Amino acid sequence: MSNIIINVKVTDLKPGQVIGETVLDKHGRPLLCKGVKLTSSHITRLLARDYIEYVKIEIPYEEASKGIIKPAESIKNIPPIVHQKLGRFFKKARHIDRLEEKAVEELADDIHPLIETIFSSEPSILDNLQLLSGHDDHTHEHSWTVMLISLSTLRAAEILGIYRPTEEDKNSLAMGAVLHDIGKTKIPLKVLNKPGKLSPEEWQLMQQHVTFGYQMVKNTPNLMPLSKAIVAHHHRFLDGSGYSAQGVQDLESIPNHVRIVTISDIYDAIVSERPYHVAALPYHALKILYQGAGKRFDKRFIDALSHAVAPFPTGCFLLYKDGILAQVEEIPKKEKDNPVVRIIGTFTEKYTHLLGKTFSFQNPPMGLPTEDTLLLGSYSPMGLADKTKGALSLGKVRKDLLGTEEPTNLYALRSFDDILHKAFSFLFASKEKEEQPAKS
Repeated sequence: MSNIIINVKVTDLKPGQVIGETVLDKHGRPLLCKGVKLTSSHITRLLARDYIEYVKIEIPYEEASKGIIKPAESIKNIPPIVHQKLGRFFKKARHIDRLEEKAVEELADDIHPLIETIFSSEPSILDNLQLLSGHDDHTHEHSWTVMLISLSTLRAAEILGIYRPTEEDKNSLAMGAVLHDIGKTKIPLKVLNKPGKLSPEEWQLMQQHVTFGYQMVKNTPNLMPLSKAIVAHHHRFLDGSGYSAQGVQDLESIPNHVRIVTISDIYDAIVSERPYHVAALPYHALKILYQGAGKRFDKRFIDALSHAVAPFPTGCFLLYKDGILAQVEEIPKKEKDNPVVRIIGTFTEKYTHLLGKTFSFQNPPMGLPTEDTLLLGSYSPMGLADKTKGALSLGKVRKDLLGTEEPTNLYALRSFDDILHKAFSFLFASKEKEEQPAKS
């Protein structure tokens, strides 16, 4: 069984994990030796030493191939039944023209504990939402995630002193966010799930989802006006561009709730797999949003979102231009968009001299990959390989991605050699097949 060593925050350690590198105290004396299996007592002692933020942990390839950091585990304290009921709610919405009061009331009751959890004194979802990325893009999955991101952004805005929400604010935002795309239940599935660019006619139909959605919610008496405004206006931007539901009054000023959901909606679209693009890192999504700050988007709430998500989840894997593979080793507390990165592999011999080098993401020494050459990122080597395969299928230039038109080898650090070769085996499968002797 192949193993891989990753950096894990002390606060995220779990009993049973194996120490991958001896942990030293501030005087250089061993605290825990390599190979030790962690116990609750070990973790408590590490937590007591506030100067130790990260510990190297050894995990098996099988665990890494599924994702060292699993997005599914990032949403804690939420009963699975709530998510399942939301799926049934959206499925039923395909066959009705308006929302029933009872269904809205039940949905609000289900969501209320989530609001309480996110706005508790220790907002665990806010912390763990930093790992959220790359989920399935079914309408109810997207709506569920946009609701969590929106609520976490509102919570972050409260923590930062940007906005002080009332209970009604929280409830209005939650219901509006979870229902923001309810109108997509009226879009034909062949258009909604089309694997490619929409035609002008299909795009015009897709834009109608805000009108369909508003028609479904406008006469629901137990749904608050701000929630309805989110459904109607979540594609309208600060500068007046974008679009709203037909037949609704123009907004003199876009409400804060709508601004938050607009940002959360776009963020989630960027970090999710779509038929026409590969899921991006949270870092890239935030960068795109900041490009529209002040013009299309409210910068205050982008700042709040950036407080709620991690641009680079610890331990994630990166692909730079020219086929250079790296891993996020450490994230400084005060500069989470400037992680410490280590080169772990390359598809060309030209860059083998970089293997093992660590550097600051935003300030690399001469000759090391720069911020603007980062292409893809994922939670695991397998995830990064899948994204690379997806990018190639969408027509990305092989030389830009891999540093060569046809890679003949993958050079990697010894601890990553096996796992990277397994993950990127699709690049070499045809070559290996050609080299096998023909059967007589």
